[in-house]
Amino acid sequence: MPFNGAGVYVPPGADFPAVTQTVISSTHYNNVINDIATGLSLCLTKDGQQTATANIPFGGFRATNVGITAIAGSVGTPAINVSDTGTGLYRSAASELAVTVAGTQRGRFDSTGLIVTGTVNVSVGIVAPIIDSGIAGSLSLKTNNGTTGFRVDNGGAVNFLSTTPGAAGTFGVLSANVGQSDANAGISFFGKGTGSFDFYSRADVAIKQQFQILDTASSSRWITVTGSNGGNPTLGVTAGSLAITPDTTIAGGLNPNFTSAETTVTGAGTTVTVAHGLGTVPRNVFVVVRCKTAEFGYSIGDEVIINDHALVSIYADTTNVGIVVLTTTPVQIVRRDTFAAGALTLANWKYVVRAWK
Repeated sequence: MPFNGAGVYVPPGADFPAVTQTVISSTHYNNVINDIATGLSLCLTKDGQQTATANIPFGGFRATNVGITAIAGSVGTPAINVSDTGTGLYRSAASELAVTVAGTQRGRFDSTGLIVTGTVNVSVGIVAPIIDSGIAGSLSLKTNNGTTGFRVDNGGAVNFLSTTPGAAGTFGVLSANVGQSDANAGISFFGKGTGSFDFYSRADVAIKQQFQILDTASSSRWITVTGSNGGNPTLGVTAGSLAITPDTTIAGGLNPNFTSAETTVTGAGTTVTVAHGLGTVPRNVFVVVRCKTAEFGYSIGDEVIINDHALVSIYADTTNVGIVVLTTTPVQIVRRDTFAAGALTLANWKYVVRAWK
């Protein structure tokens, strides 16, 4: 045995060392040379003539400046092992490199890229972490071992879509083209086939459907919502009319598009015009007289609707609402105290006009 099991070469004790001033026996000489030859045959040669017959411990030192062609290995016995049993790299299939942890595959590289098995926890300390496809194509998030669940297509612009989480108690933001020079950038949502768009809340407890948009075969009419700086937003349609079913309760009431200031009530044979500013003939007009001094059993602030029984006509055009009083009789209402007709004391009442587009 030329090596002692600890890597130390030990010459054969029966033949070495030679005794000074004695004839060297060919037997002893040949034994020493053969022992050295056996020891050298156990060494790895730098030109690759020998191969290892057992694992070689490096004692914590590195094999530097080398290229490695490893065996295939397996999920339980990886080709490149990092101390822990079953943890390292191995060849999972042709042209694949897999990562195993404690004997379980957790990720693999194939010709399409990286496929991760299990939960992915990403923790970064940089200011703006980036996931970059590196090409002009799309960036996809996939589930079920290859099924695309979410995809961001290349829009030919930068920062064309971004999400910003809100602080505690506030809402997050989905925005288009944030921080870029484009003057106008919108966001479009597309479904497929006859599928609907559904919006839910309470995802943290039990989801509640709050809003749904159903498919329509025609794209010629759709709902529009228009905001207004300092005014009232508008809900409309691109064509036709807006139908709301079933009967709908509007908590704030149907507020008129126009309400006039208090206007003087005039006598018989007169016309009062009030400009409404709607730019179109109102669909509905509502005229009242508002009590300013108690009369006929009515209190200050009471409003009485003016109609045909008041002996007036009410008309509207694209500019004004007009109140035409019969030539022989001033405006009359039914008294609240006696239930008889009575002509208004003009100074005690004011017109108020309301109009809806």
